[in-house]
Amino acid sequence: MGCGITTVKYLLFIFNFLFAICALILLIIGALTLSDVNEEDLTIYAICLIVVGAIGFIIAFYGCCGAIRESHCMVVTFAVFLLIVLILEIVLGIFLYIGREEIESALTESYDYFEHYRTGNSAIDKEVDNTQQTFRCCGLDGPDYWTRQGFAVPESCCEDPKPSCADYYNMGCREVIDFILELFAVVGGTIFGVTALIE
Repeated sequence: MGCGITTVKYLLFIFNFLFAICALILLIIGALTLSDVNEEDLTIYAICLIVVGAIGFIIAFYGCCGAIRESHCMVVTFAVFLLIVLILEIVLGIFLYIGREEIESALTESYDYFEHYRTGNSAIDKEVDNTQQTFRCCGLDGPDYWTRQGFAVPESCCEDPKPSCADYYNMGCREVIDFILELFAVVGGTIFGVTALIE
């Protein structure tokens, strides 16, 4: 009997540890998106990811403590909180699925910003500079992108922006934007998949 309880305790701990990692990933994706995006359309999705990620992480941490301490009260409280998070994740998954086209169009619009950089629109210039600094990328496909466009590589392509900088980010921003789009698709799909399995 003691062996069975110990096994359940460690399984619960492992499950909560994995749950905490997933929640942390949601939190990071939301924070990165929120820090770079000025569009209201994406801000609400980023905030939802941050809220669900933060709540999920706290609950998973609580579940880990309950499992290790073998506290019946903590484990029951954890189960109730987990049910609440499951409902929130279902709502978020539906929200992401319904708004996926809006998210994709807002992110792919960033490609157009690069095409219109340094054409006299300071808002576009700021958006491109913010994207390059936040995601540590340069041009659409690397620093050579700017050279091909006939521009000097912007200072925002440097970790420490200054005119004398020559050590640019090598990754192109298209790769980063595509990665974020894939993450949104994976998060939405995972939430739906997990929900379907649980039901």
